[in-house]
Amino acid sequence: MPLGRVPQSSYYDAQNRPTAALYRARQPYLIRNTITGLCIMGFVAGVCTSNATEDLDVWNGTDNLVKIATQFEQ
Repeated sequence: MPLGRVPQSSYYDAQNRPTAALYRARQPYLIRNTITGLCIMGFVAGVCTSNATEDLDVWNGTDNLVKIATQFEQ
């Protein structure tokens, strides 16, 4: 094993900055990843802002939970 620094094949230079090759490798995925990220953020925002508990009437007290449990037993 040689002493000293062993050269590495990397997309980063000696100062750990991305090289032009890394930017070229990432370029085809930039638009697709941006659109995917926006879709995921929109879905999460929609889920967080929806008020699904009122639509289901499940969490409005223990009486509803008992009614649901008896429906499943039948």
